[in-house]
Amino acid sequence: MNRFRISLIPVVFSLFLTACTFDGFRHPVVLKFSWFSYLNGDDMRDRCVSGAPDEFRFVYNGIYTEQVRMYDVFPDPAEAGQYLVEARVSGDGDVRSVLRELSRPNLFAPWRTVDSKVNIRAKDVEKLKLSLRSDGYFSGRAYQGDLSSIQFYWLVLGCFGGEFHVKPFLWPGSSLLDLDFAKLLSSWEFTEITVNPPLETTLFEIYGTNDEEDHHNHFFIKVRNNRVN
Repeated sequence: MNRFRISLIPVVFSLFLTACTFDGFRHPVVLKFSWFSYLNGDDMRDRCVSGAPDEFRFVYNGIYTEQVRMYDVFPDPAEAGQYLVEARVSGDGDVRSVLRELSRPNLFAPWRTVDSKVNIRAKDVEKLKLSLRSDGYFSGRAYQGDLSSIQFYWLVLGCFGGEFHVKPFLWPGSSLLDLDFAKLLSSWEFTEITVNPPLETTLFEIYGTNDEEDHHNHFFIKVRNNRVN
């Protein structure tokens, strides 16, 4: 791959992440194209009005190119009083594999997810709410900052009583795997993929170079005023 083509990779990757508004369709490529919209909960915000049922989204970033775990918890449209937990675990998100054969790119290969789905009861959802409260989701100052794709963090979105909430939990400030809500989510997930545990990371450790042009998949998300972009 020549230097010109390499220089295009970060641009193409950024376009993939920001190109679309997430509308609930969770095909792996569509999801990656609308990644920032998914993280902002654009689809949930549209539904989060007075009288709307509670719903939740949890995203675990375990170095974006290595593992992302996504959990959507929402009312089961087919069964009153029940909720669905849809879990998706992705890995190996290196966009270079999309561009390796430009004549026949495989957009699906690098972002394939392993999925699981399970029904839970309304009282289980109440346990989830209590776990969020005990983990400090509703307390403290609103987070205002940037999150790196090579960090370890949980991003938690929720519609509670018609109000929308966004809060990240960052390692090492939070023990990510010991959070009460993380333990509950783990008990409702059946992908059989082990969580990528938090550790110190640097760009050199992830990409093997200090040359910024080779940091193909490095990006930041900005959390400001209850929004992600």
